[in-house]
Amino acid sequence: MSPSLTLTCRSAAQVTVIHVSGAVDSTTAPELDDYITAHYPGECGPELVVDMGEVPFLDSSGLVVLIRAHGLARERGGDLHLAAVQSSPAFLLALTGAREAIRVHDDVEAALEAITASRT
Repeated sequence: MSPSLTLTCRSAAQVTVIHVSGAVDSTTAPELDDYITAHYPGECGPELVVDMGEVPFLDSSGLVVLIRAHGLARERGGDLHLAAVQSSPAFLLALTGAREAIRVHDDVEAALEAITASRT
């Protein structure tokens, strides 16, 4: 049996928040991509927060999904915000330069505060 992700979605402050748990690699990246496509933006505005606090590993396949989500958010007038990024995924984001384009926050609450502040 191949590994899978645990994915949940909620709305907070008119923002779609997707919680990801598990490694995002070539076997699970399509699952994350499909989930984001199915749940974003939903009933919320154009901002998207992906909670990565339980993502210990991210490979290039997962990075492609996040870059695609970033582009989708930008097309809809928002941004992709990553929250609680662990050291291994953070290293990949920094190494590839993606960290310069994607907003990263300490946790979901910090991401939501930044979004709220940008609206005023």
